[in-house]
Amino acid sequence: MNPAQFSTQIVLVSGINKIEISDTNSDGIETTTVTVTSTRIRNDIRVNMVWDDSASDVDLHIFTPSTSSYSSEHIYFGNKKGTIGELDVDNVVGYGPENISFSAGTAVTGTYIGAVNLYNRAGSERNISVRVTIYLNEGTITQSVISLDTIVVTVPNQMRDVGADQPSNVNSNSTKFFSFAFSPFIEAKTNEKVISFPNPFFPLREGLVTFKSESGMNLTTVTILSIDGRIVRRLIGTGQTTITWDGRNTQGELLSSGIYLILAQFENGKTATSKMTLIH
Repeated sequence: MNPAQFSTQIVLVSGINKIEISDTNSDGIETTTVTVTSTRIRNDIRVNMVWDDSASDVDLHIFTPSTSSYSSEHIYFGNKKGTIGELDVDNVVGYGPENISFSAGTAVTGTYIGAVNLYNRAGSERNISVRVTIYLNEGTITQSVISLDTIVVTVPNQMRDVGADQPSNVNSNSTKFFSFAFSPFIEAKTNEKVISFPNPFFPLREGLVTFKSESGMNLTTVTILSIDGRIVRRLIGTGQTTITWDGRNTQGELLSSGIYLILAQFENGKTATSKMTLIH
């Protein structure tokens, strides 16, 4: 039997991505999962869109707010890279995903307006379900995720785009608008310090590393991040001055050797950061 081949474009998000591949043949359905780790940089904002109809071209649009030093932009397939945001892929045949991302330190404070637009569709008129997920301050201790209810769009088989004035118009069958507010994560200034012991940490030999406040303040959380800002583990305190870690990520996998960032939050609401070296 000759092996089947296919190709597709997939956008990876920061961290661990699990990709499921299914094949239907005379023996039934065979499924396998591939795990890929991405080291994408941290984002202020990432808006992700997927849909359930491979014969339809659904487009994601973001209208940014204006400030005294920055004019609003319309980011979409016709303007993929704006001054502060960028569309990664214009997926015209498939299920997505499409992502519009604003890298760390670039997004302006204010209200963003998004649009889901069914640009074109092959075949008869039908409903298409779209899922939008918004990640705010992605990769920080204040990360939040907004999952919008399924958005249903439909329109006769004709090309329909979103114009620059569309946010002022009511929703149509083919275009649905949404909005969200963004304010950047700002690390609180503090005199507290977090200490890692031992540092360097040899997990296979020493088992655990201990995090503690230099002043003896109780820890509420300790977040371990890769050097590019990707969260790999978040540890919750139990009202004590120390929190321990075994060198593994959220999935229980032992992390590779390297430098990791430690973000500690104390019971008084203040935070502190430090660096730790992990060595096998």
